[in-house]
Amino acid sequence: MKFWFSVVCMGFVCGTYCSLAQKINKEKKSNIHKTFLDSRALALCILDDNKRVVACDVINKVTEWFVGEDKCRIMQSQHIPIIAAAFSSQGRCQMLAYRDCPNYIRIFDYRKRIMNGVGVAKYPYKCAITNDAKWFALVPTGKGLYLYRKIGEYNYDAQFLECSVVITSAAFSADDTTLVMGLKSGTIKYVPLISVMSHMKYVPHRHKGPVDAVAMNSKNGTVVSGSRDTQVFIHNVSSGVSVGLKAHKASVNSVALSRDGGRVVTSVQNGTVLLYDVRTGNQ
Repeated sequence: MKFWFSVVCMGFVCGTYCSLAQKINKEKKSNIHKTFLDSRALALCILDDNKRVVACDVINKVTEWFVGEDKCRIMQSQHIPIIAAAFSSQGRCQMLAYRDCPNYIRIFDYRKRIMNGVGVAKYPYKCAITNDAKWFALVPTGKGLYLYRKIGEYNYDAQFLECSVVITSAAFSADDTTLVMGLKSGTIKYVPLISVMSHMKYVPHRHKGPVDAVAMNSKNGTVVSGSRDTQVFIHNVSSGVSVGLKAHKASVNSVALSRDGGRVVTSVQNGTVLLYDVRTGNQ
């Protein structure tokens, strides 16, 4: 009796060990990179070395995540409520819309080490900015989008882009030549800045919910979108092919694409941040 009891126990231990080893090997193979923030990220950016991710949350706390070392460093913590934030694709500029000042935004140019305040027409829901701060976009709570173009050292010219459906997110491509927008209908639009009104195109794939986050690399024709349907997709503009990444467990509120188009970072409502390899689709 004792012999058979020992055999059963040994089998259970070996089975548990093997399943655990398989799980560990699977995680190593899939190259998982994950971290958690105290609150949801409004803006994300993958820096040029592809080893660091910068995130800005709802109280304007900026966190730098060292991906390979799996550690984080607080770069800035103001504890001031903000309603919208954006990094340029290369992290050179940041823009913030504070909750207490709904018609005023601040633009930080880290390369030139200057800060500029701009009065705006509408209370922004989402925003985007180019690396040289010559263009920025504001998404109001309604149809359309405000596109601002720099015309002087501190002055911007505003243009309202009408749209038949509600725009829920916006971003500029890594080379600052294209504006991409996510729509409440679940579709994605993109248009070159030189022909904003006349050459808008759609990405064929449609999400099942509003697209709250977009990013684009116009050199290789890649668009990344995150939606309230918890899905993240990588779209090839030239071929029209869309590939889904592993779904989150909550709605996606922010995405970013590395400058070389090789990595995607996403954030959801509970503060979870995931980094993906675009070439393999793995985390």
